[in-house]
Amino acid sequence: NAIELVDGGDGQLNGTDYLLFYAAGPNSWIPDSANQGFTYSKHLYSDTSFYFLTIGNAIANTPNNGLGKRISQAPVFTNPSVFINRYQERYGYEADLFNLLHSGKEWVGEVFSNAFGGTSSRNFNINLPGLILTEPVTINTFFTGRSVGANAQFQVALNGSNIQTINFATVSGDILGAYARAVKTRSSVLSNQQNLVLNMQFQSAAAGAEGWLNQFTVIGKRALAFTDNNFLRFRDWAAFKPNSTLNTIGEFTIGSLASTQPANAGASLAIWDLTNPLAPIKMPFTINNNNAVFTNDLSKLREYIAFTPAHVTTPIVLGSVANQNLHNKKTVLGIIVTHPSLLAAAQRLAAFHLQEYGFTDLVVSVDQIYNEFSSGSPDPTAIRDCIKYYQPNYVLLFGAGSYDPKNRTTGNINLVPVYESSNSLDPLASFTSDDFFGLINDADDINNANATTPISIAVGRIPVGSAAEANTMVDKIIRYHSPSSLGEWRTNFSLLADDQDNNLHLNDAESIVAAASNANAIFHPQKIYLDAFPQVNGAGGARYPAVNEAIVNTVFNGTLLFNYSGHGNDQRLTEEAVFSSTEVNRLNNADKLPLFITASCDFAPHDDPTILPNNRWVKNYCMPMPMVPLHCSLPPDWCLLQVIAS
Repeated sequence: NAIELVDGGDGQLNGTDYLLFYAAGPNSWIPDSANQGFTYSKHLYSDTSFYFLTIGNAIANTPNNGLGKRISQAPVFTNPSVFINRYQERYGYEADLFNLLHSGKEWVGEVFSNAFGGTSSRNFNINLPGLILTEPVTINTFFTGRSVGANAQFQVALNGSNIQTINFATVSGDILGAYARAVKTRSSVLSNQQNLVLNMQFQSAAAGAEGWLNQFTVIGKRALAFTDNNFLRFRDWAAFKPNSTLNTIGEFTIGSLASTQPANAGASLAIWDLTNPLAPIKMPFTINNNNAVFTNDLSKLREYIAFTPAHVTTPIVLGSVANQNLHNKKTVLGIIVTHPSLLAAAQRLAAFHLQEYGFTDLVVSVDQIYNEFSSGSPDPTAIRDCIKYYQPNYVLLFGAGSYDPKNRTTGNINLVPVYESSNSLDPLASFTSDDFFGLINDADDINNANATTPISIAVGRIPVGSAAEANTMVDKIIRYHSPSSLGEWRTNFSLLADDQDNNLHLNDAESIVAAASNANAIFHPQKIYLDAFPQVNGAGGARYPAVNEAIVNTVFNGTLLFNYSGHGNDQRLTEEAVFSSTEVNRLNNADKLPLFITASCDFAPHDDPTILPNNRWVKNYCMPMPMVPLHCSLPPDWCLLQVIAS
């Protein structure tokens, strides 16, 4: 970032000296050229922006003698032909309170309901002094609605006049159907006053129907003047003239300096061009009748700020940062990305890789990656960029992640972040995927459903949530490679297939058997297909007790791989509960840990901290019993690794 050093001219920072720089916040406004407006974007991963301050001596023969960038001065432009005394004000509101499926990026805000005790109507007040009432105000709304059996509707009124009617089609209520529907609406209207009151009302005849406010924005024209604070940020699509043969020069007039600025505002006022926020440009101006006047070319859509240094805010000092240099590139075979609290266990695993196989791993904490690849912001894109920089053969994400990167959820554990899909309302289209971190080619796009190119590197995760869990997992991995874990059992592979569904799951299992047999005939398939066993009806519903017994015996005797295709949840496999905590408690196979692969629904949703350990056997039996298997989501103690397939 470019800075302005106010040091009295002696070149030293002491006494009452200070430095100024522009710190862009985490949220942003994206220009919308089609509508001559702006779209509000809230940062998915952080509500804070981070900046690093380096203090040192001058370095000869370097740019600016190693003193860093300075804020430059713009030239004076003459002969203006466009005169600007108004600007587009922007107001954005978004309260991320709930993630309806505990999956995906999208969070919703305030809930609306017609139910007894619910709130069906809410008001939002936006005061915009200087709003020009002869110019339209643009209202953008984003709502989510859920109603089963009848449609739902939002009504939006501005100062008592209805401006939007948003309709939501009913959803089926099926467990695999869309949970809710989202609608964005835009309208432009004239306001009769500068104090805006937005009323939002939800209604539906369906029992249990609910609606949520995702976001709303207000964009309107205001007088270019200090009216309500000591900072004035401004921009205007009307001050953008890109098609001129020669650069069009505009003259900007900022009024009402005396209303909020000190009497000597002309001496202390500063106006910066923030179009490039990393390199602001100071604009020369003149003072005329309490107005500040400056000129600039209009070839770009520019952003400005006018302020007095006496009113700038002071950033919070978080502390010093240890020296590091991940950009001092080393040749490594793999990268282990972990949390500082898990570093010791990750380094022990890397040492085992080196000793056992000669693999060289770079062990790096997420904080170190953030510091160099995202300016301290906890953004998973930084992890992917670091991986792209090193181009390793494989990456291990060593730590649990969560669909909630901002820790809004009670008991949240988010040590190594996950990638969440954009879809947050359809359970069949909302997902988490660590493939994101392996998409390091320029043309890769995780949102391209038609992509056929595989990820460039191998990516896996061990979602441990504490140092104790991390050490347990490393112990299991090391033991799996020990002589005591060798044997003929490693030529067995087992396939469990659910019943019904027109033999879908059985056919999936058979295709795997065929592929494995063609690849290497040494492996012995062991088939456990529910349709081949007697079904028993009881008070708890249909059961397959012989299948439960066969699974326990298969795992106990040893199988290199255990593959399941069918239905399931975080409590059990299949509707008939052929594999649940009851079976796990019977296992004793510390030296015969299988690779456990499931193509099932929500068997191990490792990114959902709301599924508490005492309600989730996959998690509950993962770490307390140190020597029983592993699973790619959260490995239970009876298997070495579980892979979640689709």
